[in-house]
Amino acid sequence: CAVSANLARDNRIYHVIVYLREVISCRPGDKLNGNFYFRFTATGGAKDPSYHRGDGVFLLAYPEGEITHVRADAVKRQYYPQMIRMQLIQRIEALFPKDAAAFAKALLLGDRSGIDYETNTAFKVSGISHIVAVSGLHVSILMSFAALFLGKRRVLLFAIGIPTLALFASVTGFTPSVTRACIMQALFLTALLFKKEYDPPTALGAAALIMLIVNPMAIISVSFQLSFACMSGIFLFSGRIYAWITNEKRLGSGKGKSIIAKLKRWFASSVSISLAASVMTTPLVAVYFGAISLVSVLTNLLVLWLVSYIFSAVILTCGVSLFGLSAGRIAAWLTAYPIRLLLGTSKLIASFPLAAVYTESIYIIIWLAFSYMLLAVFLCMKKKPVLIFSCLSAVSLCLCLGFSWIEPLMDPCRLT
Repeated sequence: CAVSANLARDNRIYHVIVYLREVISCRPGDKLNGNFYFRFTATGGAKDPSYHRGDGVFLLAYPEGEITHVRADAVKRQYYPQMIRMQLIQRIEALFPKDAAAFAKALLLGDRSGIDYETNTAFKVSGISHIVAVSGLHVSILMSFAALFLGKRRVLLFAIGIPTLALFASVTGFTPSVTRACIMQALFLTALLFKKEYDPPTALGAAALIMLIVNPMAIISVSFQLSFACMSGIFLFSGRIYAWITNEKRLGSGKGKSIIAKLKRWFASSVSISLAASVMTTPLVAVYFGAISLVSVLTNLLVLWLVSYIFSAVILTCGVSLFGLSAGRIAAWLTAYPIRLLLGTSKLIASFPLAAVYTESIYIIIWLAFSYMLLAVFLCMKKKPVLIFSCLSAVSLCLCLGFSWIEPLMDPCRLT
């Protein structure tokens, strides 16, 4: 059982993670008394540096002997967001079927503790792990709700939107992806209020600056790097990819208000955003997770549209449950079906042969380096032979896969 806590020492407060030997039902403001030994998470600790330091946590606490749990008489205001988070988790667990509750908690609050190893692996292989990492997509859906009810009232949208963003970020634990998205959205609302032009790349840079001023160690956080790399890729490449796909010679005219035209634009937008984000995030994913999904674009096309509806439905279900648990359970029962569809689709696609390749093979690393070399050459050319370069990358992948399969068969010990 892991508990996030504060340690007071020499008139200073240190944020620590306490690992307990048994589950203790702690609330914000409670105290744990006892003897602890600590591990320093940065270089110089008992072991290698841990990922906790990217979140500004430099001490991990482990109990020695018995621990006394002292409950707080009342919850202080500063802990209200944590209480809201805890109550939302409990409400989702009470409303949703067990197979859907874990995903609902992950989607709304970023709590992935209930997602089993099989499902988590399916997300990684199919390339949609970002769905359960609360990010800009979720923040944009949340603000769409506000805009829907408030319309074009700029002052009211700013007055309600900024506190809503701050509350959502605090309830989800100020994860780098959410914090980045909330800062950018706050800058957008500010520009809207003063009728100024909003520049997304500038907002992205401002978000990075603010986050690094607050916690300079955030730069080594995997979530921070992936979030900013994803947005950088979208800003740099999505427009070009969208223009290439929507060229009339390839996709036909995407203009007009017909269903066919809307489907073409949706297809082009989904593919361009997925590919653009992958350009910048794939090297990071290869380094940190050792796997590269080859089906991520397909999976995103099939399930990404569902995420908006599921996220909205989870919020509405929690809201409906305030008027009665029975009504909430009915709403949760209906919401569970699209969740099961998403989970089933992810697991099915993850089971495809060659759904992902793994960097444990040196040949896959060579293919990845060769593909990015091709991309660099491609970007420097005036004429863009997209199909030729795509075929070169695909052929090189097939060759590298062939070598990686043949090499173990040529092992002298195996032949003997």
